[in-house]
Amino acid sequence: MMVEQTLNDIARLERDGFVMLDGVLPAKQVERARQELAALFEQDVTSRSAHGLTEAYRSNGPIGATILTKPSHLALDVDNRNAHAPSREKRCDSLELL
Repeated sequence: MMVEQTLNDIARLERDGFVMLDGVLPAKQVERARQELAALFEQDVTSRSAHGLTEAYRSNGPIGATILTKPSHLALDVDNRNAHAPSREKRCDSLELL
């Protein structure tokens, strides 16, 4: 059964470009990460508004590079690859995801 599920996940990944793996992380850890990521995204939205930015792509905001569209909000540089905001590193370390 596990092999069948794995094969289904691989097929879904190839078809959709992503797969959701339920139960891999503890629920408390997932909720904490959601809350912290929501706070980071709110910083990006607030900063965009304060600077009058309307473009979807922002290369150097308070949480790094982001893309904000109606259906999605992506953070491309939260792990601090570009050292624009040193305080980001501390926030990201606190996520303790993997």
